[in-house]
Amino acid sequence: AKLHGCYECLAHGNLAYALKDLTGGAPQVLRLSDPDVESRVRNGMLWKEMTLLVTNGSLIGSAIKADTGRRDNSAETGLLPGHCYPIVALKEIHLPRIGERMFEGKTLLRLIKLKNPWGKAGWIGPWSQGSKEWTTYDKVADELSAERGDESFFWMWEQDFYDNLNTLYICRMFKEPWQCIRSKGKWLREDLTLPVPRFSTAMGAPTSKNPNAWLQNPQYLLFVEQKTSCFIYLSQPDSRVRADSKDWKPNAYSNAIGFVVAKAAAFEAKGARMRSSDLVAMSGFKRDRDVATPFTLQLNPKDSPYVVVPMTFDPEKEGGFMLNIWHKSPILVRGGEHVKVVEIAAEVMEDQDEWGDMNPEEKLQDDDAIQ
Repeated sequence: AKLHGCYECLAHGNLAYALKDLTGGAPQVLRLSDPDVESRVRNGMLWKEMTLLVTNGSLIGSAIKADTGRRDNSAETGLLPGHCYPIVALKEIHLPRIGERMFEGKTLLRLIKLKNPWGKAGWIGPWSQGSKEWTTYDKVADELSAERGDESFFWMWEQDFYDNLNTLYICRMFKEPWQCIRSKGKWLREDLTLPVPRFSTAMGAPTSKNPNAWLQNPQYLLFVEQKTSCFIYLSQPDSRVRADSKDWKPNAYSNAIGFVVAKAAAFEAKGARMRSSDLVAMSGFKRDRDVATPFTLQLNPKDSPYVVVPMTFDPEKEGGFMLNIWHKSPILVRGGEHVKVVEIAAEVMEDQDEWGDMNPEEKLQDDDAIQ
């Protein structure tokens, strides 16, 4: 309440902020419509990742976040936009094993258990409280009888979950042997009047008009001696602690921040000729407190070192940042270095912007309010 100004300001807000502030975990927001996430839905990797996260004690909230042109079908589904539905459990049932027939043409039934903090369950589709599926598939009901819960819980078929909810708010909770390396940095504009002239490290994201500039952003080298899982997120100072400024607005960020991860060898060889397909991972850009890689990365010694480049979307935007690198096996991070680029890119036609998918995602205040 002190941070926000009063208790009334806690009524609505950003779910990712709340989970991180209360637990100290690593925040992550996934839009199910993003291409990377859609591909994970299709190949089943998102289901596996959510199952692992919940099993290991991480927190996942799901919501219907307002999208332009999206029709409000809450009367048909019972799910309300702007409300958070925490994921409590994920269950996978092989129907032939328990003597049941296929469901929707599939022998594997995947159900997600969610909670409605507002009381009675809202979902009124298949596998909701009192739906016909529980009597038609009575052996599934027997299988889950100990986990059905009261009316504040409800179950959804996996595909219905993906079709009706569009945003996941994840707070990753790491246990041993996971460790975190945090490195502070700054984006600074050029200042040649200083006793030691300073060149700009706030060059923004690459564009077709200036494909080389982003190479002057801060860079961090990651050295890996054994295969390891890795999760990276980038933070900028919390806007809520600047309430004394006359221009202060809660949760308003002028800088759209993001970062890319690449193999240093490819970075050195291609430099500004790199395209998004050459990257190991890319966070995308958001005017937000934190941005993260879409999923856990797998780092390999044969590709070491890797280079991480934090940047603002727009050039000449000063500000501080914190690079947070969670890793399962030991790694070495050397920060603030510039990797030598062997070759500068040839000229790129102005209408040929290979980095066009790196647009910042605008974070609107009323769109972020999740209850």
